[in-house]
Amino acid sequence: MDLKPTTIILLIDFEGHPILGDDFTNNQRFSTLAWLLNAIREKPLVIVSDHIPGQHRKTEEVAKITRIEKRNIWLTIDPRECSIERIVDEVHRKGYNLKNVIIGGTNTSGCVIRSKPYSAISWAKKGFTVQVLSSMCADYQITGVNATEQTQNALTVAWKDIQQAKLFDKISYIKDYECQII
Repeated sequence: MDLKPTTIILLIDFEGHPILGDDFTNNQRFSTLAWLLNAIREKPLVIVSDHIPGQHRKTEEVAKITRIEKRNIWLTIDPRECSIERIVDEVHRKGYNLKNVIIGGTNTSGCVIRSKPYSAISWAKKGFTVQVLSSMCADYQITGVNATEQTQNALTVAWKDIQQAKLFDKISYIKDYECQII
């Protein structure tokens, strides 16, 4: 099978913990995702989400719309059984060769950067280029009196983890207009 190169948009605990955040924190991720999904492109994006359909209704509704429109490909993975290898295999089954990973979700310094087996550091250690998209991340669990201070504290932790792993050449923390989509 001739696999086409692609970028995946990986959503890790994307819906997060809305009761702990303000409206802006809770809605910004979805606004950025809508921007990514609705752009006109020659080839589809592959979205990989670890949401639980019955529990994360907002994310599931976006998945449903994406599947109906058929402009992009949406894969839902079980977070309890997920690995990078499994994601790569699923993307291959759809006819694509994964070249680039863009990650958004909750919490930046935890699940997005390091605490899941498919977090940014794990992808980078396997040689993938990873972009952590700032407008698709949120921080509910880290200390801070507001979302700004939580983000500052989360980035301090993330920076140290990436520095310790010596992966600055593989992981970028970016704004939406800096997205490199293959």
